[in-house]
Amino acid sequence: MGNFHWKLIENIKNIIRISRNLFRWNEWFDSKVPLFFVTFYYLCLNSVITSGQIILRLSLSIVFGCAYLSFGYFINDYYARDQDLAAGKQKTIQSLSDSTILSLLLILGVIGIIIALAMIQNKIFAILFILVAYFLAIYYSKPPIRFKERGVWGLAVASFAQRAIPVLLMFGMFQQYELDSLLLLLLFALIGMRWILVHQLIDLENDQKSGISTFATQSGYTWTIRLTKWVIFPLELACISALFYSTAAHDPILWIMPILYGLVVLVNWFIWKGHDQPYRLTTFARQPLEDFYYVYWPLGLVLILAIKQPIFWLVFLFNFIWQGSYIFNHGRTAIHLTKSKFQKGLKYGE
Repeated sequence: MGNFHWKLIENIKNIIRISRNLFRWNEWFDSKVPLFFVTFYYLCLNSVITSGQIILRLSLSIVFGCAYLSFGYFINDYYARDQDLAAGKQKTIQSLSDSTILSLLLILGVIGIIIALAMIQNKIFAILFILVAYFLAIYYSKPPIRFKERGVWGLAVASFAQRAIPVLLMFGMFQQYELDSLLLLLLFALIGMRWILVHQLIDLENDQKSGISTFATQSGYTWTIRLTKWVIFPLELACISALFYSTAAHDPILWIMPILYGLVVLVNWFIWKGHDQPYRLTTFARQPLEDFYYVYWPLGLVLILAIKQPIFWLVFLFNFIWQGSYIFNHGRTAIHLTKSKFQKGLKYGE
């Protein structure tokens, strides 16, 4: 019996490991899902709902987001198998048959569609939402449209599908379509555009070798980084500023988050001084505002909600655990840099 249990545990571990690789879990669970938390918390600030509704709606929003993102990443890998092989990229999907891949895509798609139909109150909006969401997810990679290789269209579709689409589900769930909702959508689309530009810059050499046409391969490294630095990022800053100005007019306590985050930025500049820049636009590591989007913003919002409604303490714990690996890794880096700076200070003082 003991051996059976250990074999069962090992099999479960293998399934989880394979699933994480297949659906590229590590590429989105702590970077894209936090924005779903942020949206949900903002909508809760302007709504009166029961504890049961909070848990149900949040759970279904997260399940939909995970299923939809898994669908998008998985189908992208499916249509990129030949290019990945040509570039020497080894992925788990390359060992699966077409029938297995299509079955998994069907399961993920059905999960998302059922949740959308069940939770979006306006059924016409629900049907339109499903058609647009899965059209973009499929044809971002699928020929003959393949938005991925259509320059600006590729940027727009990737940013909207990966970050704005799951948020639209929550707007339909709460039936809130106000200025704040529009600003959130625009902000998340700009965040997505910045991240996809960085992704294309990182993949630029491999994409050129594989013959994959993207905005970065068409425009070149210099123009792409200038667009990111001088257009997309300033627009993002303007949008988040407008969002805080609009939302804090109804709930002034929200101003505490950008104020405290300003102190975090100052601390980061201090501890990174002499090592490297604390924020960089050319790599996924230490993107400007990354830690605000992933940790400080969602956890700050849920703490404000917890003061008003105790059920959100449970949500805070769940959100904290979800971002646990990100928090741990960045905390460990901060401690290491602080110790290093302190030790250097002691040496200079001797």
